[in-house]
Amino acid sequence: MYAHSRAVNSEFGVISRPRSTDPKGWIGTEGERYVFFLKYLGVKQTQRGFNVYKFADENGNSVIAFSTGLTDETDHPMEKSYCYVLKATVKRHQVNDYEDNAKDTVVNRIIVLKKIGKKEDES
Repeated sequence: MYAHSRAVNSEFGVISRPRSTDPKGWIGTEGERYVFFLKYLGVKQTQRGFNVYKFADENGNSVIAFSTGLTDETDHPMEKSYCYVLKATVKRHQVNDYEDNAKDTVVNRIIVLKKIGKKEDES
């Protein structure tokens, strides 16, 4: 089952943002390109030299990307706990065996459109 979302018009066009009543799960349709509003959770490096970037949407749905490097729109490294508007293609949906069978949406061809910021009460 895919998480339904509402389309929000913005300066970037239509952004896919979930409603609070959307089910937790995968986001989007494989092969489709979307503009996402996501919180950056961190990065881990693999033995093959790729980085695994982890994001979450407003409902806590997991989005991951494999890349050699991601930067924000000003070419600075992405900052943990900050929210970003990204354009990406959904590559596949997978169950993450390492994190309590979480449903991950894997994206590629990422373009960071804008760094939004973070809530003041978060560290």
